[in-house]
Amino acid sequence: MRKLSLLALVGAGVAFASTSAQAALTFDFTQVISGSPVGGPSFATLVIENAGANTVNFTMTNTMDSSVSGGQFISKLMLNVDPYVAGTMSWSSPTISSYSFDQDGENDSGAKFDYEVRFVTANNGNRFTAGKVVTWSVTGGGLTEDDFDALSAGNANYAGLIHIQAIPNTGDSAKVIPGDPVPEPATIAALGLGFVALIKRRRKV
Repeated sequence: MRKLSLLALVGAGVAFASTSAQAALTFDFTQVISGSPVGGPSFATLVIENAGANTVNFTMTNTMDSSVSGGQFISKLMLNVDPYVAGTMSWSSPTISSYSFDQDGENDSGAKFDYEVRFVTANNGNRFTAGKVVTWSVTGGGLTEDDFDALSAGNANYAGLIHIQAIPNTGDSAKVIPGDPVPEPATIAALGLGFVALIKRRRKV
């Protein structure tokens, strides 16, 4: 599994930055790899934030356009964890049904993921439809938001994947992956401080 974002590229600089700001990572699921879902171009966003020692919070929003997406819903989220940690997930939302951690064992679309969150598929009012926001947390030894900034193993290297079901008029399903993860403002600020500190250090040498 490979680290994905620019965070890894500027690690030396970040070492000089303040660590007091809360770090976060955002995925925007916009790239359709199969099927023809409606209501895009963004189908979901996922914000991953540190929440203290060994705990990470997740906030996922179904960003589909409700005026055209109808009953279309998200049934599954798949992510990577590097270094791998088999975390414990906690949630209160009735929209989440279950989860699993299995290193390179969560397979979909030629990719091997580590972590899968499953959402309700029964038509009981709890489906993950347009406009809904779902939150949960994961706890594991040494876990941080940056551990989810990685690409899947296997024949396809994706940062994550969502499964969309009940596409209007056809009832078909689709799969969507995110673009590059986006550091939140606190992380960007830390990166900037890191670059400045690194430049100053080089000037002194």
